[in-house]
Amino acid sequence: MKERHRQGSGGNVRDFKHLRQQFQFTVNRVFRILLRENFVGPDNVPSSSSGRPAFSRIPAFSDVVDALIKASPNFRNVSRLSIDSWDLPPMYHLQHLFEAFWLAFGANLQVLSLGGNLEGYRKFIRSGPFLPQLHDLSVEFTNNIFRNPQDIDSDILIEDVAPFINRFNPNLRSLTIWSWADLDLSQFFKIIEIPPNLNSFNNRMAFNTSLRDPSGLCDFLDGCSSTLTKLDLRLNPTGGRNLERESPLSIWLWDCFNHKEKHHLNRLQSLAIFPTNTERALDILLACLRRTSKTLKDFNVRDKYLNFEELSQLVDVASTCEQLERLRLNINKLDSAVLDLMAMKLPGTKTLSIFVADSIIIERRYGSTSMVSVRWSPAH
Repeated sequence: MKERHRQGSGGNVRDFKHLRQQFQFTVNRVFRILLRENFVGPDNVPSSSSGRPAFSRIPAFSDVVDALIKASPNFRNVSRLSIDSWDLPPMYHLQHLFEAFWLAFGANLQVLSLGGNLEGYRKFIRSGPFLPQLHDLSVEFTNNIFRNPQDIDSDILIEDVAPFINRFNPNLRSLTIWSWADLDLSQFFKIIEIPPNLNSFNNRMAFNTSLRDPSGLCDFLDGCSSTLTKLDLRLNPTGGRNLERESPLSIWLWDCFNHKEKHHLNRLQSLAIFPTNTERALDILLACLRRTSKTLKDFNVRDKYLNFEELSQLVDVASTCEQLERLRLNINKLDSAVLDLMAMKLPGTKTLSIFVADSIIIERRYGSTSMVSVRWSPAH
């Protein structure tokens, strides 16, 4: 679980790495400050055999938290915060640290990323965050490894997390909701209010277990259609590739992108989607392209591998997309016919990424396309 959540779009990965580096830098500084305070004295500092100062003890977790709280008034200019507490044991408490953060930089915070179990979310939310400038929110759920069964998670999701997100809806420009938990989010999506200015929505969860009633998510997307320009839908069912398990998702996606309302999701500039491996998959992709033909710039097809006939149909429709610049696809076989097809049909494409079922990586220039990145990976 913890490892999977670190994967995602390149931009997200870079942001998370940057945030972790900044946090590690801060913690290291706190350690140094704390350890200096544990010297015997400025004129009588004991030394180890290496000549370096010897410290009275190694700081405990609570020491680090206390030191961060003490240092928090110096964090006044923080505008981005990432809190990853996936495996934090229940005896560790961060309530006072959160409260110190809100006093120090809550009024300046613009980007917030949270990851952990639902009980951790409840503690975080009840610390009273005041975040008047927050416009980018990312939440990622997992089950509590220290408690079984997960009997209160649904209540926390509805009673705490949904109202917390709704509090920021007027200002939200970007919202990410990922779930690795064994938890149904159907009711959650029904009570999430539509952010009036939302530009980006990133949703990743198992459709067959996390959305037993997907109508709430459909209504949410419908409500955001007039403002949404970036959409990432990764709703792969659990249990690996299974056409029977993927069938309900394919029906839902088809209905979503073949929506009778002509303005539904027609302003997307960036779309990443898992279209399933069912027979309907190609129809879903074609519906996506037709729906967004006037605005789409970046089209990312995940997991589904296309044969040449399917690729030809997709490229034919993609060629009608007036602004398409970036395309990412998976194909079964790469040969000159594929590259010729791309060069002829998509001359305006600046970046083309092709993932092929093998094991080598190459990059080359082709025609007017500035970069062709071809990646072989095991078919699945």
